Amino acid sequence: MNNTVNWLANPHSPHVRHWVDICQKIEDINIVIWHIHHKKQPCHFTANNVQMKCIVPSWLKFLPESFQYILLGLQLRVTKNQNLIHAHNTSGYGIAALLSGFRFGVTTYGSEIFSAQNKSYLYKLILQRVLKSASFITSTSSTMTSSLNNIFHIPNKQISTFSLGVASTFHFSHIERAKVRNALKLDSHDKLFVINRRVTPLYRTEQVLRCFMKAFKGESRFKLLVLAGDADPDYLALLRNKYQNNEITFKCEFLSQEELSSILSASDFFISTPKSDQLSSAILEGITCESVPILSNLASYAPVKKASFLVDNNNFEPSLTTTFLKLYKLSPEEYSETLSNCRELQVQFNIAHAANSYRHILLNYA
Repeated sequence: MNNTVNWLANPHSPHVRHWVDICQKIEDINIVIWHIHHKKQPCHFTANNVQMKCIVPSWLKFLPESFQYILLGLQLRVTKNQNLIHAHNTSGYGIAALLSGFRFGVTTYGSEIFSAQNKSYLYKLILQRVLKSASFITSTSSTMTSSLNNIFHIPNKQISTFSLGVASTFHFSHIERAKVRNALKLDSHDKLFVINRRVTPLYRTEQVLRCFMKAFKGESRFKLLVLAGDADPDYLALLRNKYQNNEITFKCEFLSQEELSSILSASDFFISTPKSDQLSSAILEGITCESVPILSNLASYAPVKKASFLVDNNNFEPSLTTTFLKLYKLSPEEYSETLSNCRELQVQFNIAHAANSYRHILLNYA
């Protein structure tokens, strides 16, 4: 196996950081991350087997990302680097991989695949071209695999379906729980909710904030911490201006995995209520840190439903408000029972399994 793999990926993405953790479990593999200018502070990995390169000239960073993806692909095309390319999304870096002219694989993301039916014909056509041209495609759920089958007519033999597991950084800590809750001025009776998904319309952040305010306005025992993530900046600014108050706090800075683990350990509930999704690593991270999930009732979330409070996806705001009101009255015994179900699930999502699956892909295609 050639031990160097070229990733086309956003180094700021928590998904990419998780893939780096997976590769720490694979012996003798080196990763080179080729990326465009994402207009954020540099994100440095501590892993010694990862290099980052940006060959798009810095004086072109003002260009829209869509043009930079094209430029990256064309620049890679004239290089003599023959290592396997792995693009970490279909609609951006997947286009760059296609234009490079090299063999490549793609990791799909729920937002781009599940929403493709609602996008333009050209968008769907480009995605189909990328997917059809890929040597391999990775999917983290049967729902994603079915969507690739049904929407883009991709055969199962081209798709590798496996959970990415949970990075070893994520774990429950009594010490970190106490530290974070003290910093937030929470006592043992207060309930902390966390949104650990990106602040974008896809994740219905405003609807969640509206329902939270409707259920808990003036109730000082209930707090919501919004982790902005890779947010839509205009949407984030709008929500901060409209909703930040004594009950709702926004945390907009970049968070390391260690910081995120501490915050999840400190929380009692975390919220993931997108319109469509795979079984995201963000959900598995929350469960691993012993926070109870509040989830959209999606088919892809089926493996964790028994440990979750579910919200009707088709009657979203009334259902979420009802769920919040139910949690207002939740007894310690009922909470402990749900938390016990979370602990049972933790053993199913091991990062070593993901590493073995990825190594098998590399052996086949590298």
